[in-house]
Amino acid sequence: MKNTIQILGSIFVASALLLSSCTKTDNLTLLNKEESDLGNLNTISEELIFIETPLLTLSDIEDIESQLTDENNEVISDSNQLQLILMPLIENGQMIYDELLSKLQNTDTYFQLSNEDKSIINNLSDFQLAELSFLLSMTINDNVFGEGISQLYSSNTGELILDCLGAATGIADIAAIVQGYRGLNTRDVVRILRKTGTRYLGYVGLVLAIIDFVNCMSTAQTNG
Repeated sequence: MKNTIQILGSIFVASALLLSSCTKTDNLTLLNKEESDLGNLNTISEELIFIETPLLTLSDIEDIESQLTDENNEVISDSNQLQLILMPLIENGQMIYDELLSKLQNTDTYFQLSNEDKSIINNLSDFQLAELSFLLSMTINDNVFGEGISQLYSSNTGELILDCLGAATGIADIAAIVQGYRGLNTRDVVRILRKTGTRYLGYVGLVLAIIDFVNCMSTAQTNG
């Protein structure tokens, strides 16, 4: 009887030790999983935002620019007519904006913005959307001349685009943000949307910037 009790006691102790070991293993596995999940969240929050919307090319901008003057070579001033001519830019800008905003709104950077900043970047007008397309298409598009991004911005042509864009729009800082584009961090996206959202050029101001840009490109390429 005594031997039976000792055997049962040994079995009980062994079972307890085994259970304790399994529990520790399960807890360790759970802890490792939680740490892994946190690591994944940190990785996600630090990922760059890439623009997947197809951007316009220099040829597209030149085509739009060719419609901005009348038969007397005077700049069209009618807002309704200009809005119609700029529609490719407006529609492209809307797609870029929707994409950027949808990705930005899931980040800590967005949640930490003031209500004023959120209001600015959530309420871009049509002409501001058109300007957003114009700026980003001419600064990060790898199809501007059918070249890769690294080739374009290591070339004189790439520098020329940025120089002409900065001179025409007066916002060279946006060009500087995306120069050598390899994605945008969330702070960059906020800066771009906020900068665009606080500009009030209207259609005429944007039209003059596009004309100046194309003229700058043509002049520089001719002289070059």
